[in-house]
Amino acid sequence: MSEDFLSDIKKGLERPAKNQKSIFQNKTEKTHPVQIRDSTYFKLKTLSFEQQVKLVDLVDSMLKYALELDKYHI
Repeated sequence: MSEDFLSDIKKGLERPAKNQKSIFQNKTEKTHPVQIRDSTYFKLKTLSFEQQVKLVDLVDSMLKYALELDKYHI
């Protein structure tokens, strides 16, 4: 049983083919590129480094917070 588990881990550590994902990779939601100003990008990049979170997760949480303020009436 442990041999099967170890072989699964070994397969996951190998470089996956284009259509295959690593067994350790979380299921991710589809993302879209957005354009932001350079000054804003560098602030966000610094914040994500300081908070030790991915940039996409930081921007996502900031946008969700802004949308919950009911300022935009969506």
